Amino acid sequence: MPTHEKPRLSIGLPVRNGEETIRRALDSLLTQTFTDFELIIVDNVSTDATMEILESYRDRNPRIKLHQNPTDIGQQPNFDRVFTLAAGEYFMWAAADDAWEPTFAAALIDLLDESPQFEAATGAITRITPSNQIVDV
Repeated sequence: MPTHEKPRLSIGLPVRNGEETIRRALDSLLTQTFTDFELIIVDNVSTDATMEILESYRDRNPRIKLHQNPTDIGQQPNFDRVFTLAAGEYFMWAAADDAWEPTFAAALIDLLDESPQFEAATGAITRITPSNQIVDV
């Protein structure tokens, strides 16, 4: 990862009770071919093992910026908090049940870098169940 302070990309991941899928999401985010990013995670007082899982990942990867709300602030305020903590040039949302292809972030960053007239980019979406079954969208 580059050593400068401001990452090119901030990936925001708000979560509450995501223990069943959060490992898959984190593994797919942390193996992106584009590595100049911070991963901002705000846990909204999960009552399952989510926070322990997040702490173990944070302890192994300095790109993870982990925060936990002291009380349940609700879904939208939790999303807002994630966004306000972002420092990157670009911002992407992630979810606790996501699974990203390794080149997903790189492809979108390349597209935005090559096309300054665009302010946003997205890719194709495939729905994958917690048991890793692909479902038509």
